[in-house]
Amino acid sequence: MPTPYPAPAQAAGAEPGVRRVVWDATAGDGKGRLNLPYSSWLWHSTCGRAPLAVLYEQKGPTVSLEETIATQLRARGWHLALAETTTGGIIAVRLVRLAGSSAYFDRSIVAYSKEAKVQSLGVDPAVFERSGAVSVATACAMAEGLQRLTHADIVLAETGIAGPIRGRSPKPLGSTCFAMHTPTGMVTDDVQFDGGERQAIQEQIAEHALEMIARYLTTAA
Repeated sequence: MPTPYPAPAQAAGAEPGVRRVVWDATAGDGKGRLNLPYSSWLWHSTCGRAPLAVLYEQKGPTVSLEETIATQLRARGWHLALAETTTGGIIAVRLVRLAGSSAYFDRSIVAYSKEAKVQSLGVDPAVFERSGAVSVATACAMAEGLQRLTHADIVLAETGIAGPIRGRSPKPLGSTCFAMHTPTGMVTDDVQFDGGERQAIQEQIAEHALEMIARYLTTAA
């Protein structure tokens, strides 16, 4: 199993940029220190040791998730659609801030209520009875329904609980389910966000959704 380590605080006096981690020689090939990108460090499984030091390197302007998604969709000639619930359109707002987003972004439907999910996305009400509104099954039904409507290459749906009132769901605040309909199949995720305030949770959900899209486009597509 990979050994995830907590994200380190930025070293004092270090410039912001790409975080890298230095392991001792026994974690590498024996010839010296193993210098890994921060993302690899999080999931690096060859060693159970904590890193010796965390280094920060300035690598120029950071490419945002929105820019990554735009570049990848344009390169493929693909289109993206969203079925938002908890975020209420935040994901779409972040995407359309970029000029030219009409070339690859089709639409976002904010289906907040169960009735909206049924009427706008064609979700079978029986899905709510079997699995609940905040479930992977409901997220999949939302994504499938919007894909049938739009024929978009990628359709991401999210459904969750931002609070402060939990409502009828037995799940805790911050519980969110994602489903992404792609040309290679459905990608799902079930995440518990910890943000306290409603807006903080909504922002975390939007960030995770964009990360899912960007990750698929850069690694799986």
